[in-house]
Amino acid sequence: MKTRLPLLLSLIILLSVSGCMTMGWGGHYNNNRSQPAENQSTLIKEHQTENQTIRATFPSITAGQQVRFELETISQDTAGSPIESTILEIKKTGTNGSTLSTATIVPGPTLSGPGAWIFPYSFHESGRYEIAFKIQFGGHKQPSSPLIISDFRQVSEPTAAYNGFTPLPWIAGGVIMTGFMIWMMAD
Repeated sequence: MKTRLPLLLSLIILLSVSGCMTMGWGGHYNNNRSQPAENQSTLIKEHQTENQTIRATFPSITAGQQVRFELETISQDTAGSPIESTILEIKKTGTNGSTLSTATIVPGPTLSGPGAWIFPYSFHESGRYEIAFKIQFGGHKQPSSPLIISDFRQVSEPTAAYNGFTPLPWIAGGVIMTGFMIWMMAD
């Protein structure tokens, strides 16, 4: 009995460390990717012009998923200058702040309506992007410079809900459990 107690305690410690009873959680739930340093939530910026409030919505972004950038007028005085056109400019920036690529997006015609413009877009790569709404007002005799509402957004890597499992904890736990059963039946 004196030799069995240390063996029994050793087996209990090995079982709890090996993950036999936890079904290998380390391999089942760990996708070996670090989470983004800052999980960004949806950002809303408002800009007040002479006769209207313009709201720009910048959603949180994950690479490979489609997002919708939205621009809308909240209150509008019909006597003032309405929005004539708007585009969305997306620039991928490098670590030194240089522009690596640029995309110009027009509003989705079936998604947009009076006073609301929706820009669907899918980011293929993670990284830092500058997102800018460029708004051109009408009703001026001379073309004015566009109003720009912009923000820098971090596009995060997609996280896998399940990427397989590592069978090592199951195998090790099974071997230890079998050994424990044989040892108990040896009496």
